[in-house]
Amino acid sequence: MDSLGLKPRRTIRLALWDGEEQGVYGSYLYVQNHFMDKQFNIRPEQKKISAYFNLDNGSGRIRGIYAQSNAQVKPIFERWLKPFHDLGATHVTIANTGSTDHLSFDWAGIPGFQFIQDPLDYESRSHHSNLDNYEHLQIEDLKQAAIVVASFVYEAAMTDKMLPRKPLQKKNFLFEGF
Repeated sequence: MDSLGLKPRRTIRLALWDGEEQGVYGSYLYVQNHFMDKQFNIRPEQKKISAYFNLDNGSGRIRGIYAQSNAQVKPIFERWLKPFHDLGATHVTIANTGSTDHLSFDWAGIPGFQFIQDPLDYESRSHHSNLDNYEHLQIEDLKQAAIVVASFVYEAAMTDKMLPRKPLQKKNFLFEGF
């Protein structure tokens, strides 16, 4: 950021999780240790996190983002996506999606979002197979995704206010599902 002269108002963290396929254990344990425990006791650090953005569906191009039933962020995200319409990123849906690490943050009352990506052959051919390797990455799609994700992260770090939060729903993450 320094080399670009960018000075975000908020800290930007990058995380790589383990155990996502086994039940999002990496992100879930991180969230428990830093933001909210299993008894729904919110830790002070939880109030400092504006948003969590997740990219986890292969190397397909970003087409939009799931707002996870957070109606207040929909117009914000539509505005943030506007500069990327020519790159194919146009859609903000209020719908939820599951099976990724954003759910751990959403469970703890932190706005957590997953980007919508082109599926390519992610579920049918390469996902968790011997084809799930570097040679099967779609480099141009990954470049587009990096641009969109970086922009969202920067926008969130620069806003005057934290992103709107949904009411906290107290339910057991592992047994009641998300």
